[in-house]
Amino acid sequence: MDMPDTASASSPQRRALVVEDDPAIALIVETILGAAGFAIDLRETGEAALEAAPADLLVADLTLPGAVGGVALSHRLRDRKPDLAVIYMSGAIDDDAGPDGAVAGAALIGKPFRRARLLAAVEEAFASRPAA
Repeated sequence: MDMPDTASASSPQRRALVVEDDPAIALIVETILGAAGFAIDLRETGEAALEAAPADLLVADLTLPGAVGGVALSHRLRDRKPDLAVIYMSGAIDDDAGPDGAVAGAALIGKPFRRARLLAAVEEAFASRPAA
């Protein structure tokens, strides 16, 4: 599968901010995206994610502990970095229905998911994100 602009000799490594409170799911996402060439920053809450360094890709659970959920987080981070690619994850929905208030161009995956589905969502999110 062709990955979007992953690390190469001529370009900096892409950064992914993964926001997931379930350690098993976070590890799966970290492993898959790390193997695809992303530098990974794991956070358990939306509040912690707001303190992270800027990323190229946000992968966030819709339901997070604390006051900042996945959709609100994506809006706040997109305000800072308009070309941020976004993937929402949730165990409570399927891949066909997006969450209310989702940022433009966001991909959605239901949990559990397979490696191929996550990588397809990465491609979709990068292809659909707004221009900087």
